[in-house]
Amino acid sequence: MKYNVVIIQDGEYKKIKLPREVAIVEYVLSDMESFRSPIFLDFINRVLDGKSAFERIGGNICSLEINKDITVIYTDFPDDEGRIETSELKNIIDLWVAENKNILHH
Repeated sequence: MKYNVVIIQDGEYKKIKLPREVAIVEYVLSDMESFRSPIFLDFINRVLDGKSAFERIGGNICSLEINKDITVIYTDFPDDEGRIETSELKNIIDLWVAENKNILHH
């Protein structure tokens, strides 16, 4: 993983704090908390595995446009969007799953 992260216990979840340039990903993690599941991971894997060229999925707070190289994250907040390498987003989600595996629905 190319980003330095800090993991903190916050209630029942371990939260991942990210550097400012990719902090928008914390909304993705928050959406997954509310669903108690890594809801975006299958879509990311389909694109990274070449089964799909593009996927779009929405959660409660954010929506993702997933491409092979870059994922664009949109939030419900005005003018709030960000980009992250799709492989790095997968790495962050995999870490979140590993840290919270005892409380997630599979």
